[in-house]
Amino acid sequence: MRYGLDFGTSNSAISLFEDERVRVLPVDPGQARPEIMNTLVYIRRDGQISIGRAASEAYYRDNVGREAVKQRITTDQTFKSYFASTGEIEEQIVIEVDINQPGRFFQAIKSFLPEDGYGGTEVWGKFMTLEQLVALYLGEMKRRADEYLGREIDSVVLGRPVFFSPDGSGDDLAEERLRRAAELAGFREIHFQYEPVAAALHYEQELAGPEEYVLVFDFGGGTLDTTIVRVGKGRWKQGDRRDDILATNGRVIGGNTLDEEIMEHKLFKYFGEDVRWSEQRLQLPHYIFAMLKRWYTIPNLQQQQIYDFLDDIGRVSTGRKQVKALETLIRKNYGYSLFQEIERAKVALSKDWETRISFIHETIAISEYFGRPAFEKIIAGHLRRIETCVDETLASAGLEPGQVGAVLRTGGSSYIPAVQKMLERKFGAAALRFQDAFSNVASGLGVAAAHGTWNH
Repeated sequence: MRYGLDFGTSNSAISLFEDERVRVLPVDPGQARPEIMNTLVYIRRDGQISIGRAASEAYYRDNVGREAVKQRITTDQTFKSYFASTGEIEEQIVIEVDINQPGRFFQAIKSFLPEDGYGGTEVWGKFMTLEQLVALYLGEMKRRADEYLGREIDSVVLGRPVFFSPDGSGDDLAEERLRRAAELAGFREIHFQYEPVAAALHYEQELAGPEEYVLVFDFGGGTLDTTIVRVGKGRWKQGDRRDDILATNGRVIGGNTLDEEIMEHKLFKYFGEDVRWSEQRLQLPHYIFAMLKRWYTIPNLQQQQIYDFLDDIGRVSTGRKQVKALETLIRKNYGYSLFQEIERAKVALSKDWETRISFIHETIAISEYFGRPAFEKIIAGHLRRIETCVDETLASAGLEPGQVGAVLRTGGSSYIPAVQKMLERKFGAAALRFQDAFSNVASGLGVAAAHGTWNH
C-alpha cells in the first residue's frame, strides 16, 4: 500500500485508498479540519519540535507580548567597501540577533525547494539542510498516519507542481530535494505525480463520455497556478500524464497577498498612516509601512533607533495613540496574531456579507467594519491579474472557454466569491465542480498511489 501525500505551501494532507475508497487521514487531531495540517514547523531552543497548528500555537505562546532583546554580534564574514580617499576597506559583518528568541518558526518551506542559493539554516548552533527541515514535517505526518492506521506504510506518491519555479530552472533540484526529504522521513519507495493531474483524477474516474479538457484552478496561500489537463474514461490508469498537460501558467498571488492588501488599506490608519509631525507636516517613513505588510518582516523594525524615533514622534505628532500602537505592535511581537485575525475576517467574507476585524491588545485597539464590497474593491487589481492568467492559459492550450468541460478548484483562496463569479462568467456556472478545495489533490494522490498512476 502507498500513501498519497500533498505537501503544500500553506497546508498539507495525506491519504490512503483502501476498500474502494480514498480517505484523507486525520493527522492534526483536535482541529476543525483534522485532515488538513498547516505546513508549519516550530523548533524551540530546548529542541522541542512542533508542526501544523501546534507550531503556530507554540509560536504564539512563546512570542506574543514578548519584547525582543537585541544584541550586536560580529560574524566571521566580511565585505569590502571602496572609498576614494582611503581605497578598499575590508570590514566584518555585524548583525543584530534576538538573544531571548525562544524558537525558530518556519513556513512556506516548499517555496525554497528550487532555490539553489538556499541550502539550509543554522538552528540553535546546528546547521540544518532544507531537506532535513522538510523531513521533520513529512516524518511527523507519516508517524501520525501510521499510528492512526495501526501499521507502517513506507511507500508514497508525492504531489509536485508542473513547475516549481516560474521558469522551471530549479525543477530537477526541487524534486530531488523533496525525494531526499521523503527518504529522511522514512519512506523507502517514492513516486511523484503532478498536482493538477491529481486534482483531476477523481473527476476523471467518474467520466462516462469521451475525453474532454478541464481547467485546474489552484489558488492557495502563496501562488495561483492554472493548468489545462486532458481527461478521459480510462486515462487515469496511465502512468506518466505529462502529455495530457496542455498548458500551465501562474502568478505570485495568493491568500497571503490579499491579507497584505487588507492590512494596508484597512489597518495602516491604526498604526500612524495619517500621522503628521514637524512644521513640514512629514509622514512616517515608507519603509516602516513596507515592513508592516507582512507579519514576518515586522520584527525587522525591532531596533532601538526606531523605538527612539517613535518616542520622539509621539510627543510632537498629531496621532500619539497611533504611534504608541505602532510601537506596541513592533516591540511586543503582535504581528502574527494580528494577521491571524486578518485571515479570519477574509475567510468569513466567503460566507458572510460583512464582518469586523477586532484586535484589542495593550495600546492597540482595532474594531474595523469590513464588508464584501470593500474587500472586492481592495483586491480588484489582483482579480484582473487572475483573469489574465486564466486567459493566457487558455490561449497557450489553443482553447476557447466553451471547450473546457469542467473547472476544478483547489486551494482555500478559490472559495472567494469574487473569484467564483469570474470563473462562472467565463466558463458558465455548470462547468464549476464543487470539490473540497483543501483535500482534492491529496485524494487524487491517494487514487494515483492505489493504481500506479505516477510519473516515470
